[in-house]
Amino acid sequence: MAKETPSNKLSVRLKPKTIHTYSYFKPWEILFAFGNIFIWGITTIYQALFTHRHDKVLVSVRNDKESDPEYVAAIKYVTKMSDSFQWLAIFRVILSRNVAEFAMLLHVILRALDTIEDDVTKSVECRIADLSKFHLILQDPVKNKLSCLYGMNAKERDLMSNLPKLVKVFSTLEPATREIITTVATEMATGMIKYLRKLEIYDYQDYEEYCYYVCAVIQMGFWKYGISQGMENTTVPPINPRGPFTNNPMAASMMFQGVHMLTSFFEDSVTQATPPRLYWPKCLVQKYAPDQRDFLNPANITKGVACLNEFVAHHLTYMWPSVARLDEMETEMIQGAYRFIMLLQFGNLAMFYGNHDSFRRRLTPSWLEVVLMFEGGTSKARFCKRLKYYGEILVNKVQAGDGETGKLVIERVHEIMAKCDIELSKLRV
Repeated sequence: MAKETPSNKLSVRLKPKTIHTYSYFKPWEILFAFGNIFIWGITTIYQALFTHRHDKVLVSVRNDKESDPEYVAAIKYVTKMSDSFQWLAIFRVILSRNVAEFAMLLHVILRALDTIEDDVTKSVECRIADLSKFHLILQDPVKNKLSCLYGMNAKERDLMSNLPKLVKVFSTLEPATREIITTVATEMATGMIKYLRKLEIYDYQDYEEYCYYVCAVIQMGFWKYGISQGMENTTVPPINPRGPFTNNPMAASMMFQGVHMLTSFFEDSVTQATPPRLYWPKCLVQKYAPDQRDFLNPANITKGVACLNEFVAHHLTYMWPSVARLDEMETEMIQGAYRFIMLLQFGNLAMFYGNHDSFRRRLTPSWLEVVLMFEGGTSKARFCKRLKYYGEILVNKVQAGDGETGKLVIERVHEIMAKCDIELSKLRV
């Protein structure tokens, strides 16, 4: 089968596609959702400023750190480089300021690891050696240094040049928090090294192991941090990197990484380096084509959509085990953030199912859709109702020609919706 190899210019020219799925809502429902968000915001700010949730000791500790000019410069740099995590800094009064600092620093440190892994201008042996000692750089950057400057673009090279600033912020954290970040970075580096050597994901067990190293270890880091801060009342169970995760608290990471792979499919396939590193399970792709990049050929899009639908159907098995984690969280703010993340993943699965545009451009929800997802995360009742809403969209997209995949989707979505009904009945909504 002939392969279509698009130029890199194509990926630059095609901007992310906005899917306006919020049109399913009636205007009054949209206004009601914004009203809920406003009330939630006022209530949350009041609780943060005038109740026991406002940690004055934490503020005084922070002020002591801010008297150090070197620290101030370092935390400003971390905040700037943390991109999507900047909202944590903006709402640091609502959330704990320590949570914001932890999340931003962890994100930037893992971006540095990712920069080393992805720099194909350096040899595999060089990258493996530096990934192996990265955790030592966090402990002592003077004795332990990278063998070269990594980065495929100016922003990545700037990040790698400013590792001492990351280390400065890292050194001001509590010992337990430093240990959590070091553990996450070490485990992720272990997985990166393995897949630098392996270069392919053959079956779903390989796929789950890959997702464990690139995503689940981060979830475990947040979980351990939540326990250390009194936001969780459980212990992190032993996790086998090779799964299974369909009845596992780390199922949320499988959902998150799977949606990321769907979102970035077009860009990954167009801009892949040589040799290619393709993340959809090979055993799934080869039911429909020799290589996932074949789906970029317009003649193969029908097969590509069938493959995508099966990929979506598989990820529906992770949904309810992910939701079950909510019962273990002690803090309403953390529950709300987690509910929003789960709605975002489920809504994306509904958007991608049967969508031919997945092989033409990068797809993202509209900003208003994301706002409505956020509103759905502000209470358990709204969360269950939004899950049912996206479940109905997904079921309605199933076509007669989808065969066994369509039947699986309908069956799994109905299971999720039935469990939502049980939760809603408990809440008497």
